[in-house]
Amino acid sequence: ARDSVRRHPNHCSLRPAGRGNGRSKAPPAGRPLLPHPLRPRPGTGRWAPDPAAHDHWAQDRAGAGDRSAVRGSRRRLLPGLVARPAGRLGAQPPGPAARRRARPLARLRGACRGRHGPRAPRRLHRAASAAASAHDRPHPANGWPAGPSLAIRAGGLRRAHGDGHRPPASRRSLRGRRAQARCYNEGVSDPRHLQILRLTHFLRDVPEQALQTAAAQLTQETFAQGEDIAVQGSAPDALYFVLEGSLDLLVRDSRGQERRLATLTPGDTLGEVEVVYRLPRLTTARAASPCTVARWDRPALSAFIGGFPAALASLRFAAASRRLAARLRFSWLGEGEVLYAAVRKHIALLFQALILPAVIVLAGLVLASWAMGGASSLLTWIAGATITAGLLLAGWQILDWTNDYYVVTDRRALWIEKVVGIYDSRREAPLHMVVSVSLRTDMLTRSFGYGDVIIRTFTGQLTFHNVGNPKAMAALIEEHWRRVQHQRQQAERATLAQTLQDKMGVETPALSTTSLPVTSERASRDVGLDHWTLQLRFEDKGVITYRKHWAVLLQAIALPSILLLAGAGLLGGSLSGMVQLLDPLLSAVILLAWIGVIGLWWLYQYVDWANDIYQVTPTQIVDITRKPLGTESREVAPLENILGTEVDRKGLAGLLLNYGTVTASIGTAEFKFRGVFDPVGVQQDIVRAQEAILARKREKETGQRREEMVELLRLYDKEIASRRAAPEADEQTDGHA
Repeated sequence: ARDSVRRHPNHCSLRPAGRGNGRSKAPPAGRPLLPHPLRPRPGTGRWAPDPAAHDHWAQDRAGAGDRSAVRGSRRRLLPGLVARPAGRLGAQPPGPAARRRARPLARLRGACRGRHGPRAPRRLHRAASAAASAHDRPHPANGWPAGPSLAIRAGGLRRAHGDGHRPPASRRSLRGRRAQARCYNEGVSDPRHLQILRLTHFLRDVPEQALQTAAAQLTQETFAQGEDIAVQGSAPDALYFVLEGSLDLLVRDSRGQERRLATLTPGDTLGEVEVVYRLPRLTTARAASPCTVARWDRPALSAFIGGFPAALASLRFAAASRRLAARLRFSWLGEGEVLYAAVRKHIALLFQALILPAVIVLAGLVLASWAMGGASSLLTWIAGATITAGLLLAGWQILDWTNDYYVVTDRRALWIEKVVGIYDSRREAPLHMVVSVSLRTDMLTRSFGYGDVIIRTFTGQLTFHNVGNPKAMAALIEEHWRRVQHQRQQAERATLAQTLQDKMGVETPALSTTSLPVTSERASRDVGLDHWTLQLRFEDKGVITYRKHWAVLLQAIALPSILLLAGAGLLGGSLSGMVQLLDPLLSAVILLAWIGVIGLWWLYQYVDWANDIYQVTPTQIVDITRKPLGTESREVAPLENILGTEVDRKGLAGLLLNYGTVTASIGTAEFKFRGVFDPVGVQQDIVRAQEAILARKREKETGQRREEMVELLRLYDKEIASRRAAPEADEQTDGHA
């Protein structure tokens, strides 16, 4: 064996200096130079240990065959994760500093003594090469191997179990539920692990082979109803994926009472914020039903995602958006609606908005410096006013930037825009109406890392302007959009499965279908005595009626009211003798006629305001405009054709008095509820009515499919029975014959 190693073709031209005793011996005369203990791995460009060569090299250095010196030298010189050379394959081996920084091998048992023949160095080469190619410390293999095979522990290449020795039981128990590296041919224990990683938005651009590696690191855990998956305040040790069941996110307040924030369903992730920001668990995750989750330990997650910068940026984006969403409280969220992400415009837009305030403040400072030089006191006041105006403008720009949000829930995508004291709007697009999600960037926006996300519905679109990391935002929206579609498909499959089960049973229960309520034209017209009051919203027979805000009425009756009050004052002054215009009797007649005419004008304006109403029925939205003693116009649009709604509140009066315009997009047209009180509430009523009619429509279609399936199965059974009865009848006929 010694001679075979000496004839190794890959040997060094010079013998490196020794490290064990500080001495370097020259090779004996006539003896060929030995190979270097760190040899380049062919085709990889990495350095791997050569134990056989190192044995002879260390023996030459130590003199007579001192095996303890050989083992000590091997422990010092052979690292577990060898530092990679700076150059290509033919570069010089790493120096002493690189070998000292590398993690050493603890000991070599079987391979050191040569118990397993020439295969032991080969196995060591494979193990060291695998460790050198990893980006992080490798995880333990599936179970500790027995016999001559080698194992890689989670702490690096520390021990080779070449002689079949297993680690102590205490060390084996430390593995716990950690994600374990698997061989290339082992496969994934549960195919749902790979499927959920494919659907996760921050892993969208990760190659399939890498996703398979990541899926092998997931461990599956099952929890009973009421059991805690993660406890508030605990360490963020893993990221969870919900596979089955549902989880309640609970937060405990200062009084010790738990409050439910949201409910996670299959496909959701748990723990992004805590894992990314290294925070204690912010909420308690409790199983609302028997559930199954996939656990990705934090060390394995860090090691994996560190090799994919785009995925890491997307994960950080998701954590930041989830963290901001947890701090927001929106009153317009529906019951059970989960807020998944909330982001602001890119901070570059804030810096751009602060340019003008900075210029104003700089100009004020220049004026202040001139004023200190002995100028007039007026210049000092101007400088102070300029600086104050610049600071106020900067504060207003910062507040305006913080008020704009792009929000994604499990039902819709929204753009919330507020201009302090001037404007307040909310635009949304239901996820079940989304057709596509695209990006729009240019060279400047790409260099700063932001762009536009365009959400297209059937004929309209909702644009998220200047979003940081637009690719991650688009992936997040697409994930929830596809989840909505998947939930619908699952509901349809469950309905068909239930139909088959009912048909295969002894008795088939009667199928009930929900018919859409029919609202008559008279029901939408007759709204009761509330029609003539100042009430702005009232319901009658399932029809919600809205009237324009009384601020609109005040604008209409302002001039008639002023003229009416002026006429009443003149009449009172004329009758009391304080005002002498004409003959008192003639003046009274003229003023009474004036008051009567103005009063009729005032009444006309009031009736006109009362007759302009908007209605939301169970099937449609209605705009009724009726002039007193004049024409009447009526516009109707089906709820199922609404593609999106917008809310606009303009002006200081609209913000203070809470009224504005609600716009419903229907195809290429727009349906506007102008000047209504609480436009956000009106929008919620429209969305709820739309969801209700779509649910009734889906239920009706499901009932029809169920009936068709039952009828098809009945005909199938009838045909099978007739075919079975025909041979029996023929046999009976032959028997009688």
